[in-house]
Amino acid sequence: MNKFEIRETKGKGKGAFAVCDIKAGEKITEFTGDVVDRKTIHERILNGEERIDDPLQIGDDEFMDIDNEAYFFNHSCEPNAGIRGIADLVAIKDIKTGDEITFDYSTTVGTNINNWQMQCLCGTPNCRKIIANVSSIPSVQIEKYRKANGLQDYILKQLDR
Repeated sequence: MNKFEIRETKGKGKGAFAVCDIKAGEKITEFTGDVVDRKTIHERILNGEERIDDPLQIGDDEFMDIDNEAYFFNHSCEPNAGIRGIADLVAIKDIKTGDEITFDYSTTVGTNINNWQMQCLCGTPNCRKIIANVSSIPSVQIEKYRKANGLQDYILKQLDR
């Protein structure tokens, strides 16, 4: 059973919403899709097959061309979910039925990606206004994600270098 459904948000298009209570630490879903290198993703973007904001970085030079369902998990600078391991979306705090499930996109962009950013419109009190690579996240917030076990393996390795 899916723990979420895709539906319209207020002013942000579609989003993923919890259909049941989800406890902190609980797996919500696993993102899936083709795993390709940076060159292939770049070619897909140039050919219009992929939008620049859609691939999920899963390694220093590995990207996942995520399946359609994953597109609807929106960004927040104060998220209730994070990505653990390679591509497991997990709750980093308790999520109530009906809550939108969000994660911080910057937690999935490695320190080796310096030429990408997008404007953030999440509207949370601590909104950073810009989504960029993981080094753009304040260290206090990174430690919260780390303690909640909501960071990808390759990001943890980059941060610990």
